[in-house]
Amino acid sequence: MAKLKTVAFVLALVSWIASPVRAGQVELVSRVAPDQVSDTANGEADSRSPIQLSADGRYVVFESFGNNLVAGQQGRQGVFLRDRVAGTTVLVSRSMSSPSIAVGGGDAVMSDDGRYVAWTSNATDVVPGQSDGGGIPPGNVFLFDRSAGTNRLVGPGNHPEAFSQDGRFLFFVKDLTPFLYDVVSRVSTQILSSEPSYFDVRPGSLSADGRYVTFSSTVSGLIHVLVFDRLSRTLEDLGAGFGSVLSADGRFVAFLSDATNRVPGQVDGNRGIDAFLYDRTARTAVLVSRSRISPSRAGDHHLPVQTLALSSDGRYVAFVSRSTDVVPSQADTNENVFLFDRTTKAVKLVAPTSAFSATGESVTNSAAFSRDGRSLVFVSSALHLVPGQVSLGYRNVFLYDVSSGATRLLSASSAGSPVEGNGHSYNAAISADGRVVAFLSSSTDLLAELKDYNEAEDLFTCSVPTGALEAVTVRADPSATPARGSAVKAISADGRWITYESDASHLVSGQVDHQTRILDSRSDVFLYDGVTRTSVLVSRINGTTATAGDDSSWSPVTTPDGRYVAFTSRADNLTADPPGGGFVFFDRVTGAQTIVTRSAAGSGSANGPSIPYGWSADDRYLAFTSTATNLVPGQVTPASGPSTNVYLYDRVADTITLVSHAASSPRQTSGSDLRPYLSADGRYLLFYSFGTDLVPGETGPSGNLFLWDRVTGATSLVTHARGSATAGGGGSVVSFSLSADGRYVAFASTQPDLTADPGGDLGNLYLYDRTTGTNTLLVPFYAPSTISEAVLSADGRTVAFASNGGNLVPGQSGPPGAQQVFLYDLASRTITLASRDGDSTTTGRAGRSWSTLRSGQERESVAPAGRP
Repeated sequence: MAKLKTVAFVLALVSWIASPVRAGQVELVSRVAPDQVSDTANGEADSRSPIQLSADGRYVVFESFGNNLVAGQQGRQGVFLRDRVAGTTVLVSRSMSSPSIAVGGGDAVMSDDGRYVAWTSNATDVVPGQSDGGGIPPGNVFLFDRSAGTNRLVGPGNHPEAFSQDGRFLFFVKDLTPFLYDVVSRVSTQILSSEPSYFDVRPGSLSADGRYVTFSSTVSGLIHVLVFDRLSRTLEDLGAGFGSVLSADGRFVAFLSDATNRVPGQVDGNRGIDAFLYDRTARTAVLVSRSRISPSRAGDHHLPVQTLALSSDGRYVAFVSRSTDVVPSQADTNENVFLFDRTTKAVKLVAPTSAFSATGESVTNSAAFSRDGRSLVFVSSALHLVPGQVSLGYRNVFLYDVSSGATRLLSASSAGSPVEGNGHSYNAAISADGRVVAFLSSSTDLLAELKDYNEAEDLFTCSVPTGALEAVTVRADPSATPARGSAVKAISADGRWITYESDASHLVSGQVDHQTRILDSRSDVFLYDGVTRTSVLVSRINGTTATAGDDSSWSPVTTPDGRYVAFTSRADNLTADPPGGGFVFFDRVTGAQTIVTRSAAGSGSANGPSIPYGWSADDRYLAFTSTATNLVPGQVTPASGPSTNVYLYDRVADTITLVSHAASSPRQTSGSDLRPYLSADGRYLLFYSFGTDLVPGETGPSGNLFLWDRVTGATSLVTHARGSATAGGGGSVVSFSLSADGRYVAFASTQPDLTADPGGDLGNLYLYDRTTGTNTLLVPFYAPSTISEAVLSADGRTVAFASNGGNLVPGQSGPPGAQQVFLYDLASRTITLASRDGDSTTTGRAGRSWSTLRSGQERESVAPAGRP
């Protein structure tokens, strides 16, 4: 059965919001510390999309998920235009109602003068008169005019490709069909009919005057390079190939092909892709990625699929290859950048032969020429491209001077070249005049004065003459919202202390957060003080206040007074003793961390992971689960092997008790045991288990609820079959909870015959009374109605449950099949609709509603009988 997540803290949260101090207010809990406000915008630049520079490098077009790049911005994802001279950013993909409302969009291309930006989106509120047609909105190409500050609709399309040099013609694609749009006349011309079907029309390229367009299409089952002449309306087939790019005059076409007969006498043993250059005037092709042995012999390694770089005059072609026989004395098998000269027919290695990469992937496919062909920008993780290069193993942006053969490191740290930045730099672009290079980087040390706390890629530009770097993706407004997500886990009884998890690394003043083991899922635990409105770093190294552990911490549970926080951690430096995958508790008063899950032998850590679930009201007892086999003296593991077990930790006595033990021995673990639920006084502990030997004489199927008494040590079977206290009822227990005094258990189960009253076929709401040892069927559910949660109030009087049942209260109405929250009053035996629409007592709200837990513990459904 699919797991159903529930909010774990709502009742306490309601009391916190409704308190006199904060009545009617919403407060940001996971807020950035005042001295940690980032200069860079919240959200990352889109690393999947190319960067566009105007010819003079003044304007930069980019895509970003940032939410504060422009003043008053609403929405996160969009296309942006940065004016480097004015230092301003405008939102291109905007709603017609406001220049600060982002509507998404991407695939942006810009005209040479920076006036026009073409982009695509399925948004329906960009220009007046748009409609979604009653279904999924179609993709459209829009044209943003920087001078007018407005968008116009070009027409249906998926991919804007390129502008002509004068900005008059735009090449774009719609559903694999190429079009040419005249910006002046506002007329789109379909270049080819819909037959034959076209394939791989990206990338595309235009000549400088917009007369010639090159792209690829499927012809007779093979992908061919095609060139369209706008004036003669004719189509030229250059043969098998793809990834084509035109010279400025349209004469030369560079392309990739896996054909073995593109040039006379071609010898091709690499069984893959090679680079070619075609002269449309002479109608001849030359092999670019050639071996030094012969101009018709391909290199000994095929090329990666990428876009070739062609100089504007068609003289130089840059390509990436692993071939080792292109230049003399070459032995490097990493990817390298090579430069083919059409005039001399020579090929040379851009990177020196001594360059190498620790990763074996030294170059990406973002090589690009300036318009005069003098400068080539490329990306590499090679270690020795510039003299004295100080490498940290990241990709970097380099600039190669074609005339002199000199190479410069552009993505240098603020310490200066040849010291690399402390993160990857890539997706490089160069302006037509060669004076500006733009690139993305995850480095945080490229600019000494820049506060880069957004924990994401940012866009930078480099002035080639001076080497000066400038951040492009900078915030318009300061933001107290962290760059990464947070999740509230628990709230203290008085609502003052809120425990939450966060991946953000700038929530407390001076926070040092360099987790390295799990880069993509790092998290820390924090405690927010609603009075001082500041956060405390909980998962910190003992003796510090702002230095996080070296790995992730999660699953915090907090005592009702907010003093103690127990959490799981992989960090091995929080205390002098490593937790070994166990859990730690933090004392807010003393600021100390204490390892809970220690070996019963007196030294060492638990030999398995542990997860805390809930504290008693007096801060003394803590329920947790663990797969460790060494937590209690003499612990015995079944022959079937280690499993998850339920334990109780006594903070005062500093002892651990095995709760889910076999009836025959307090040290014998049973089957897999899950999700403990502790009573307020810490005496009773409710849990789910697949064990079949927890109570004396137990019979029946596995997968049942059990209630353990700390005082007597006795375990009772809750989900027992009718007429027997030791025969398990089995079935799937969807949800369960315990009253504060441990007397009542509310649970939802698919088992229909736990009581004399017949249950439903899709789930039932039951109440167990510890004093009588009996179950009562409260509500049966029949198809198509289901129950997904059951939550009991602390006093044991009310059960909140979630269901899509449409006839649970008289006169009930609302969206058919929508899940609603209901309250069952055990005293009056009546049901009321909680998730009501407005003032109505019988109309359910649209959308999906859930019931809530009062203890600060998240609950999930339990799988049917058998191991999870």
